[in-house]
Amino acid sequence: MGAKCSCLSYFKKQEPGEVYVPAETSKALIIQSQNIYNEAEPIMIANIIKYPDSSIVIPIQSALRGYLVRKNLHQEYSEYQQELQYTLETSTETHHVSDLIYTHTAQESNTLGQESVEKRLIRKPETSLPDGSTYEGEWDNNNLYGEGIKIEPDGTKYVGSFKNNLRDGYGSLQFANGDTYTGDFKSGKAEGKGVYLKRTGSKYEGEFQDDIIHGYGKEKSSDGSAYEGNYLYGLKNGKGIYSWSDGSYYRGDFKENCMDGHGEFQWSSGKKYLGEFKNGMIHGQGVLEWPDGRKYVGEFENDQMHGNGILEYPDGRVHEGSWRKGKKDGRGIYTFFNRKTSSLIKKEGIWESGARVEWV
Repeated sequence: MGAKCSCLSYFKKQEPGEVYVPAETSKALIIQSQNIYNEAEPIMIANIIKYPDSSIVIPIQSALRGYLVRKNLHQEYSEYQQELQYTLETSTETHHVSDLIYTHTAQESNTLGQESVEKRLIRKPETSLPDGSTYEGEWDNNNLYGEGIKIEPDGTKYVGSFKNNLRDGYGSLQFANGDTYTGDFKSGKAEGKGVYLKRTGSKYEGEFQDDIIHGYGKEKSSDGSAYEGNYLYGLKNGKGIYSWSDGSYYRGDFKENCMDGHGEFQWSSGKKYLGEFKNGMIHGQGVLEWPDGRKYVGEFENDQMHGNGILEYPDGRVHEGSWRKGKKDGRGIYTFFNRKTSSLIKKEGIWESGARVEWV
């Protein structure tokens, strides 16, 4: 899945002259929606300062070499069942009662949830399956059912609950590359709450649906960057907080992995912005404040002061007028304190690209 938003700007633009936004350490946040299992891509939200990255969209099933993930699922499942039945019936290995570690019964609700069906499970030693994987654990007739350990041909290992040959219930899945998922499964997929841990230390903890991050969760990368908030089908969507290791953070609305809507951005330098965002940039009405006391209230476009706005200086000066791409441009009213007369003076003028052209 490709990300809808290519980057979250770190607002490092600098206006020339008297009015400027102090340049920050160059940072750009790119939160791509890609498969975390793909080793060619940077993981989770790690290395956000230098690299594009993936929000943890985890089609876990696609990372496996399981026997039920095929183009024609139902046909393959039927073929698998027939082959498994044949393998068990023709095997020269005989499982006597004495070979079983134990037997026990399991309760299963029917499709209406009104009754429970009692199943008698048996535990068998390690058995080779038709797809090349091995399984050791509990069975219901010829179905993997109950607690067990299944190892795929590529080394991927699952330890946990099974139901009708699929991972179902609670379990731990360790991929061949060292990544792990521990949590809830349903019908073979991550569903419910779980923890996905990359071998590098990056981590997601939260809700999953159909093998994809969906709901509420927390991400933390190995470099200290973090996100906590809502997801919609693998993308950051809704309310959330994204923080950088240097102390900078964004708190507000996200849409398809972008800052979009209303939010607050706080730089580690002390500069802060409160207002509207669009497609990852400051865009719309907002308030930008600097640590030295300057304050701009007005319109923004693509991370720059653009439109009508008021810039207040800590010494009492005020410029009210039109702005273009971060610079004073057009008519404006300049207010300043006249020390000789001890009074405020207002003068109207025309500016072009940040420079005053004339008083009017």
